[in-house]
Amino acid sequence: MRLPLTIIVLVMSLTSCALWQTVNNLISPPRLPLSQPIGPERRVLLQMTFDKDDLHQKLLIALELDAHHIAMAGLTQDGLSLFNLNYDGTTLLFEQSPLMQNAIASETLLNDLQLAYWPITALAKQTQAPWRLDAKHNERNLYYNNEKQASITYIVNSETWPTKLDLINYPNNYHLHIDTLSNELSPVINNMAPAVD
Repeated sequence: MRLPLTIIVLVMSLTSCALWQTVNNLISPPRLPLSQPIGPERRVLLQMTFDKDDLHQKLLIALELDAHHIAMAGLTQDGLSLFNLNYDGTTLLFEQSPLMQNAIASETLLNDLQLAYWPITALAKQTQAPWRLDAKHNERNLYYNNEKQASITYIVNSETWPTKLDLINYPNNYHLHIDTLSNELSPVINNMAPAVD
């Protein structure tokens, strides 16, 4: 039995609508392109509190960076490895523990840290339209097509490296509170210009 053409067209359109909705649901929020590594060479230890829905997690972030690469490792408070990440400005390599699967992707976390700690001038290329970054002395707000994507409040700021801040990532619905436990510059380049405005 042959189906009328109108029924076939109707079934196809309903199927395509369902398929489009499924594909739409898989599209992740826009992510700010990663910025280049920056100097001066430093080693930083961060204590981070991650809050999302009912998930409350504390972790330690070890960060090494210079003008050529970024290395980042995440650990639980007990010292269990959560992720390792390396970025040379072109290639991003990372391993992530299943313990982090419901929390935050390590690449997203690197985006957040760059947004919080990189100088405005170093973020300029990544924050061109449709991105927009509004920055004041103690606050940064990131927009995509005029929709707020992230906000950062610097609780304790400094000329070289903010030591305490709060960050909200709106598309991914989480909050970070970050304390800098240590920040060591390489002795060879200790007199170079600060990394953060």
